[in-house]
Amino acid sequence: MVWGSPNPLNGYKRKRLLFSVDDAKKLTLADSTFDVVLDKGTLAAMLPQPADEQKEMLSKMFSKVARVLKPMGRYLIVTLAQEHILDFWLKELSEICILKVHKEAKNLPNDVQSLAHRIVRRLMKGETMASFSDDEIYVILEAVRRVLLCQSAFIEMTAPLVIFGDIHGQFHDLLRFFKVVGSPPKTKCLFLGDYVDRCGKSLEVIMLLLSLKLLYPSKIELLRGNHECAKINRSYGFYEELRRKRTVFNELPLCALVSKRIFCMHGGISPHITSWDIVRQLKKPQTVKECDEGIALDLMWADPTQDTCGFVPNMFRSVSYLFGDDAVKQFCAKLNVDMIVRAHELVMDGHAIQADGQLCTIFTAPNYCGTDRNSGSVMRVTKTLQMDRLATS
Repeated sequence: MVWGSPNPLNGYKRKRLLFSVDDAKKLTLADSTFDVVLDKGTLAAMLPQPADEQKEMLSKMFSKVARVLKPMGRYLIVTLAQEHILDFWLKELSEICILKVHKEAKNLPNDVQSLAHRIVRRLMKGETMASFSDDEIYVILEAVRRVLLCQSAFIEMTAPLVIFGDIHGQFHDLLRFFKVVGSPPKTKCLFLGDYVDRCGKSLEVIMLLLSLKLLYPSKIELLRGNHECAKINRSYGFYEELRRKRTVFNELPLCALVSKRIFCMHGGISPHITSWDIVRQLKKPQTVKECDEGIALDLMWADPTQDTCGFVPNMFRSVSYLFGDDAVKQFCAKLNVDMIVRAHELVMDGHAIQADGQLCTIFTAPNYCGTDRNSGSVMRVTKTLQMDRLATS
């Protein structure tokens, strides 16, 4: 985790997020393998004129600092074992800007990096996971889980990129789209969830995407869909396929903002989201109960409708809400975004536009489960936020 501005660590990628104090403390202390890098300018702003009784405490703190990372002592690194130091700093601010740090593949243990590359090579050729052991699968899942621990429930990305909707285990269709639009690291991709269940290659789909995330974390983001929850996994089969290893799904983000203008999620918007502060304070649901309530539930389950206004209970799914075109327009105006992009529903053309162009549904799995004869689609977003949708049948 890095506080401050320029990134002093070579070989790292960064992304800016805002957390409350409690979030920052919880996130930072979640994994003792991470260090905290503090910009001394930030500390100076926090304590511009420390009281006499504080000076001695600060002196003792700095004597325990592990090392200086930059000339003139601008950056200080503090190990997480020094929780009392972190506590002191956190209490001085109501909010802290954190720059997330992702280690690139070269910082992975060599054996994990080699395994991830081997999985990607074979799966991109259309092979299966049959030659990989359960232990090898677990190694990848645990490594990715550690990467995802650094991410909050809300992430930000910049275009250009390609947005994918539901895949549901249709592995070879995913490979077809990769051949058309490219794949990480050459093409940045955002996936909106529902990677697994219903069709027969869930393991291949999720292991390819997670291995790519491990190797190229700044080039691929994976949101959580309703089928990445244990209750749905249990109903549709993937829970049994990876029962003891599903905890990686608990760490997937819930929503993403692309270039400050396009808000993305799996399901839909929520009447409880009235500001970006609420979005930034979202927590990743860790239990079945947490998946079944609040904003997280709506982001994974809500559906648009042209038959009603505002938000009404979703009787079709018996969960979350249906929301009308007026709700979409009000939401976009309130949060100052141009468009909502979501997945979650089969649409025959692979994509559907509503709310005068302010809502787009993307469904990527063509001929869904071999029976629906629908097209599959992805959305390509340029650097200038021009959008085109590519469909295949």
